[in-house]
Amino acid sequence: DMHLAFQSRFVCFLGTLYVLNLLACIAFAAYQQVCFNKMKEEVMPSDFVAKVTGLSLRSGWSEAEVDVKRFLENACGEDIVGVSLAWNLVGQRDELDEIVEAEIRKLSK
Repeated sequence: DMHLAFQSRFVCFLGTLYVLNLLACIAFAAYQQVCFNKMKEEVMPSDFVAKVTGLSLRSGWSEAEVDVKRFLENACGEDIVGVSLAWNLVGQRDELDEIVEAEIRKLSK
């Protein structure tokens, strides 16, 4: 009987712990949403992003980010924190696979 009483109390304890954990998670999620909504009203880094297309970039250009940053700073007269380039490689998968395989062969020698 003592074992059964302990089991029932333990199950009640675990159930209570589960419900409290669930409520704490919901409260934390609500708190995060409130914080995000407050931050969203302020100035965010995404407010200062520019997408530039149509740049003529050379193949194998090792300092592309530095050169593009310098070009944009000269063009707009502002200091730029950083530049990230995304290369459009659509339709070039076979060529890229060949280049990667050639590099792997070269490195494995």
